[in-house]
Amino acid sequence: MKMLMDELKAEEDKLNLEQEDAHGDNKKMKIVFLKKIQLYKRFLNEDDLEYLG
Repeated sequence: MKMLMDELKAEEDKLNLEQEDAHGDNKKMKIVFLKKIQLYKRFLNEDDLEYLG
């Protein structure tokens, strides 16, 4: 589980940098948020948790 969380944190950090680089551009921010949602869904599935949204 710890390795999974470390991987999630690394991916999340990359997306946070991408979000900062968007400089408030709505289209770029939307893309980053969609990537984050997909990232969280993927990790929920890998950890045998369920996404109900």
